[in-house]
Amino acid sequence: RAPFSNPLLSGLPLAMASPEALRLLQEAVLAILSITSSGGDPSGKAARNAWGDLKTGVNQAGAHLGEVMAEVTDERSSVLGFIGDFGAGVKMYRAQAEAMALSLLKLPDWEAAANRDPALKAKLVQLGKKIEDKLGPAPELPKAPEPSASPAPAASAAAAPPAPAAPIAGSLGG
Repeated sequence: RAPFSNPLLSGLPLAMASPEALRLLQEAVLAILSITSSGGDPSGKAARNAWGDLKTGVNQAGAHLGEVMAEVTDERSSVLGFIGDFGAGVKMYRAQAEAMALSLLKLPDWEAAANRDPALKAKLVQLGKKIEDKLGPAPELPKAPEPSASPAPAASAAAAPPAPAAPIAGSLGG
């Protein structure tokens, strides 16, 4: 399902939002989904373009942000994750990423999406103190296993050279 399936026909609140804001938000969400699903660079050119559209669209939606972004359901975690990755990857936008996340986290469904996923919550909390105040402290995430300090295991039997054969008693006659 595409976000904003038909935003201008979805009701009066959306119709009151700027058509340009709706277009920008739709393009931003689609670009974000493309970046996040393909493992794209969260600080590359495509990400910067998506960020610009998202930021402008959110600003233009203004008082109608809740109604507009209510159309984005399955994509909430991806959009919030993108904001967290973008803010972490492009340091000069970190404060703006925090402000953008805070704007979206004022919407109950978006806050719930952030709180459902511990990794997403941790990513967002790293953007700044205001998000930590809103969501609470970052959860403890399981750490990746550390490399073992023990000596390397012995080579497998398949990789070891064959052992010399033991002489068979009485076969060499004498």
